[in-house]
Amino acid sequence: MSYPLYWPFKNHYYPIGITSPICLTQYLPVEQAADVLLLGCDDPRNILYTVYADLRPQTGDGRRVDFTCCNIEPAILARNILLYTLVCSGASLDVVWNIFYHFHLDDQSYELLEAQCHLLATASKSMQNWQCFGFGAYLKMCDSYTLAEMHRHWQLYATFSSKPRSRLDELHAEQKSVSRRILDEHTVLGSVSRSAGMLWPESLKTMNNLYEQYWNTGTTFSCEQDCARSKKLNPSFVYTLAGEKFDPHFATFPLQAFLLTPAFVPDEQSDRDRNPTDIAKGQFRSWCGTFRDAVRSSHLVVRFCVSDVVSFPKALHNKPQGIPTRLFTSALSGQALELDGESPPCAFDVIDTSGHVDYSGMVNILVSMKPLLKALPSSVLYTENLVRDAPGADATIALLGRLCGDVSAMSLLIGLTPRSYLSGFNAYSNVHEILFNSDRFSRQFQERVTWCAPASSDPQAWQEQPIEFNAKELGALLFKVYDQLCADEKALNPLRIPSLHTLKLMEQQDHDRASLSQLVRLAMSRIVPSGGGWEAVFDVLFKLVEEDPSRLFADYYHEELCLQLHLHGVMTTKSLSPAWRSQLMPNASSRVFCGWADIPPVVCVLLTVPRESLTRAFDGTERLLSMALMCHLSSPGGRIDTFACDLHAIPGRVEPTPGAPGAAAIVRDERGVEGAPSLVVSFLVPAWLLTIPQTQVLFAIRPTPVVAADLLDKLGPMLEIFSAHLTDKRHVCVARERPGVFADPRASDVWPDAPRARALSSNRVAVKMDGRSGRVGTMTFKLDLAAMGFSSPLEPSLPIAAEQTGACTMEVTVGDKRGYARYPFPIKGSEHRLRIARRSLYVEVIVPPFSQPKGAGRTLDGNMFPVIKTAGLTPWNVHHVSLDIAPILDFKGAEVPAWLIEHILCQHSEREMAVPCRLDPSVIPEPQPEALTGLKQSIRMIFDAFHGLPQNRAPARIFQFVERGTTRPFMLIFVRHVRLDLSSFTLLADAAVVPLVPETSHTLDEALRSLPGPLLAPFISLLAPEAIAWRQLLPAVVERCRTWPHKPNCEYASESDSGRIPVSVQWDASPLCGCGHGIGLPDAMPGVPATVWQAARPLATRAAISLLFAVSYLEPVVAGGIAAEAHEAAMAALARRRAADLGMDIVVSSRAGPSTQAGPGKKCRVCGGPGKPKLRVCGRCKQAKYCSPDCSRADWETHKVVCRRT
Repeated sequence: MSYPLYWPFKNHYYPIGITSPICLTQYLPVEQAADVLLLGCDDPRNILYTVYADLRPQTGDGRRVDFTCCNIEPAILARNILLYTLVCSGASLDVVWNIFYHFHLDDQSYELLEAQCHLLATASKSMQNWQCFGFGAYLKMCDSYTLAEMHRHWQLYATFSSKPRSRLDELHAEQKSVSRRILDEHTVLGSVSRSAGMLWPESLKTMNNLYEQYWNTGTTFSCEQDCARSKKLNPSFVYTLAGEKFDPHFATFPLQAFLLTPAFVPDEQSDRDRNPTDIAKGQFRSWCGTFRDAVRSSHLVVRFCVSDVVSFPKALHNKPQGIPTRLFTSALSGQALELDGESPPCAFDVIDTSGHVDYSGMVNILVSMKPLLKALPSSVLYTENLVRDAPGADATIALLGRLCGDVSAMSLLIGLTPRSYLSGFNAYSNVHEILFNSDRFSRQFQERVTWCAPASSDPQAWQEQPIEFNAKELGALLFKVYDQLCADEKALNPLRIPSLHTLKLMEQQDHDRASLSQLVRLAMSRIVPSGGGWEAVFDVLFKLVEEDPSRLFADYYHEELCLQLHLHGVMTTKSLSPAWRSQLMPNASSRVFCGWADIPPVVCVLLTVPRESLTRAFDGTERLLSMALMCHLSSPGGRIDTFACDLHAIPGRVEPTPGAPGAAAIVRDERGVEGAPSLVVSFLVPAWLLTIPQTQVLFAIRPTPVVAADLLDKLGPMLEIFSAHLTDKRHVCVARERPGVFADPRASDVWPDAPRARALSSNRVAVKMDGRSGRVGTMTFKLDLAAMGFSSPLEPSLPIAAEQTGACTMEVTVGDKRGYARYPFPIKGSEHRLRIARRSLYVEVIVPPFSQPKGAGRTLDGNMFPVIKTAGLTPWNVHHVSLDIAPILDFKGAEVPAWLIEHILCQHSEREMAVPCRLDPSVIPEPQPEALTGLKQSIRMIFDAFHGLPQNRAPARIFQFVERGTTRPFMLIFVRHVRLDLSSFTLLADAAVVPLVPETSHTLDEALRSLPGPLLAPFISLLAPEAIAWRQLLPAVVERCRTWPHKPNCEYASESDSGRIPVSVQWDASPLCGCGHGIGLPDAMPGVPATVWQAARPLATRAAISLLFAVSYLEPVVAGGIAAEAHEAAMAALARRRAADLGMDIVVSSRAGPSTQAGPGKKCRVCGGPGKPKLRVCGRCKQAKYCSPDCSRADWETHKVVCRRT
């Protein structure tokens, strides 16, 4: 992975997380230990919450979890370790809260901070010392540099109070000045309410008041006396890479790192809104208590490394292979990255990349993380990004557009796919992001995506296999990827004014030629090119690059492309071979190589840039935010070679090593960029370029339309910051390698040759591209019939057929024998073709890959809700939940609020909301709706009826599912509670499911006859595909909350059914195993007659049923402006028709629900008073109500953030 070097050289300091936590192990089987990598981790919220919310078995110990954390900012890791040790020391968690979250501390908190830091500083003097103090049992350092940085910070914290009074006063004044500036610039901050989910509008005013209070007082206290006692500046907010200064990011706010929906909704314990600070502190105490217990039971290890997100994955990948590469902790540091401490795992079950796709690029993240994921179907990668929805931009390509290619093609190259792309739904919601934030001043919404291996849902095909591509087609595909990776370099059409969205994309330079090189290196381990091998692939790639008319300066980057392919061990041109001099220019000489015994093909150029040049170039450019930097080699005759990959910049000076030509060191200036007299910029180049006479070295700003328009007159056409002649020894030094001190003398900037996949002799998959679209056209599996037992030509009459049996599997029947064609990506098996060679004994099964149609979401063929097995069973596309810790939603008879109605409605896309109008056969008899759409509608009916919707009906607790055309229910669902799935911002039905099958139904017949009427036990009528979808869903929603072990005779593992899950989708068989019958269920079910529940409980299995949300990057999700009344009428008509079919007086809950434009209440939004005489309604959104113009004006600063025009 590589991304450009940007000015200014500033890392924002995020001492506290700015997003709510998730349970990182939520897709792993409960029986499986977990190795988890947190790339660029910030505060401990995700670790604490994962340990707390992780699903635990009823018997035995909990899961063993090994976390590995990296961050370029040592202060963040130092603060986190301080928190962990305080928690495990038994200190008061209220005091620990103060130490970690408050800018200002009272005497008690400060004394504990100082004492703990003295202890940590003593313990961290050496690795051996760290182990002796006991911290090393659960807090481990990956390298000695990390331990040294932790020691330095703890020492600074421990001795902070001994600083001169004048310096302490200066820092106090700085803190007050920064706080005032932030409050002046951010009067209303929408993001502080993000963790309230669908209660975002209701929480906005309260949360902004708390945000203002926090920055005013430096604490979360509400009591003035507590604030007055907190006067000492917290040193853990003062020391960062920027030095000794108070400069946290403006988004720093403790409460947004917690799950705040319970503060704004009534639950089982309270019918009133509660203080968000109390909710957050209560969660903090619960999470920390569970963390302490896990440490005491030796189930938890947390590892740390100070490194950026570029170098650390490379170090992890190279360590087990023994590759001694030259890696540095960051591009702004000369510190070598060598994992010489307690080595972390080198493969992980879960990788969380936080928000780094916004800064590092999607392809960079995926390519660098894929080799670190364990080859298990349960392994997942999380990305999180803020999608910037520019006016006029297509929001559905916001995520997929970052892939720089077609989903199926990029998935085959990389080996990762968005899981929701394959599922067509999410079990978690970001609806609140889209409804309440994307159309405001920020026009951005948070998108969290889970990535997995493309074939991981299919137990028959999940193991990776070599993939065959035609060499020419592969070369063309790589060019298309290259074209998008470096799209910012393409010339704008002079006859067309670029949109603001296009200009913004050109400013986002996340990828470069190193990105392509690392992608190709990964692809070489997965793909076998036919028709010339990889050499033919590169011939096509280079030809297309050279002939591309859209890049006016393509020649500038040719040498960099060759260099990066060489450095990554992908391919080596003659100019970069060890014998480059003898092959290209045997008589070439250069003064810069004078005295060198030999000249390697790649050398490092170090350019010393005076501070005055930096000041002249960047003075007054703050409005441009960040600018990418680059270097050029300019030669007479107009030749320019540009190098933008892997630039390093260190404040300091270069010192050549006496008596060692080609050796040098960089002496870092601790005053930093702002105080050092010079900046040393280093970059790697092919050595032969330096033999060209009169070469100039230029340090420049990378041109973009916005930057060029602003700086062209000031810096010239090259946007030059500084330049020097190659022979200028004062400013230019050429070294054999980038300076750095490495323990292994073999450490090199050049990686070994990339491992190459080998073609299988039989049963291989060949990919055919669609040349015009750049998409995968077909995949062909060549099935060897000899391996199936055939030894002579097949008879013409022998029947041969194929049928899809899994997401990636076709079952081929040849007579009475069966073989399997397995593909590396899900397929559309219904469109297969067969090519049969009866004499040569093979069958080619040709299928198109699964794809999502534009503006729609569909599910995989076959089982929509797979349950996969590694160390245990786990649902593939719905996450685990710990039901017993999920808050219970209880309105205590009050009116159901508008937010809940809107939330239930918004699981649908706009396309799905139109489906009810088509369900009436009198309108369009065929085709029937997709099974997923019908399933989502019936799930919605459960939540509606449970809450007495529509029209304030009596709440339902029992649901009878009937397949259309039959009169007997095939399933009962008892809903005990509706709970909040806090980290997923959605609802859970805590339910018991009872499949009704002939073997057991006789025991329920009498109970069924005593069920209450249809108002309290409504029938839900399903079409046949919807009934099958429910039978597929049941095992998944049971497994997601399972705490009991499966029995040895479990039906899922029976030989007769080949371990099939669900066991059956037929009406007369149960889809579930019987291992969980009656476990975890109450003795009495609220709202259910005792006789009914006593008969059903022994046959019931606990399940967690949730809404299934449309995927926002596939199709537009439903918005509040949809005409709900029309859908209400359509669904009422459908209910009557189905009731007539059943011959019953069935009351079906409306699938459309009431209008989401319902007002928030019958009181003034500000003062809570009645109207004078009537309430006034906001003329823009028609929702907010006020008693007077004074209240309306008072609320406008807050209300304008969420006000949507109707």
